[in-house]
Amino acid sequence: MEVDRYSGIRYMMRALRAGLILAFVCFSLYAQIDDYPWDKGELGLTTGVAFRGIGGTQPAFGGATGIFVNKYGGLLLGSTYMPMGSATVVPHDRRAIQSRLYDSYFALNIQVPLKRRWAPYGLLSPAVLYNTYRLEALAADGTLVFAGKDDVKFAFEAGGGVRYMAGDSWGVKGEYRYTISTRNFNRFELGVFYRVPSNWPFVGRSRTKCIGCSH
Repeated sequence: MEVDRYSGIRYMMRALRAGLILAFVCFSLYAQIDDYPWDKGELGLTTGVAFRGIGGTQPAFGGATGIFVNKYGGLLLGSTYMPMGSATVVPHDRRAIQSRLYDSYFALNIQVPLKRRWAPYGLLSPAVLYNTYRLEALAADGTLVFAGKDDVKFAFEAGGGVRYMAGDSWGVKGEYRYTISTRNFNRFELGVFYRVPSNWPFVGRSRTKCIGCSH
């Protein structure tokens, strides 16, 4: 377990170094920035796979929303659901079934929009992993049963991806994320996102001001 933890830290440092190199390369292309609405709110859905460290390859389904304070930085709140079969976040010496993992995260995105609608980005994210499953146990009469159990673990995630504006207010993205916790694992996702007003969850009826009108 100790070896796996150190291995995870090394992977994280490599991801951070790759992200910094990507940011410097992209920033050198600052003059190629487009006028697409990068500095708005975002609402998106993703699907993909999680692999290595959680009992093989598992499907992943998620969504995220948040705001970009400017064209270079955004804060996203998201969650990903992964049905994991018999794998669990906390290792057990007994058999588990019906394992489900919910990864809730708060991610900082640092991106550099480029010409031709592309925006590569890096991400850093604290997360909470909530794992529900049924664990093998012996009842008082000696029969084999599966008892419900759940675990909550904190995690740290790092990675990056690229957004592509396919239209004026929507686009697609690909993202890689490495999660460090009691089990370290990788995730690759593809998704679609929509640009919405930065204050979209709180938008009320707009009120038109009339200069010179009496109220």
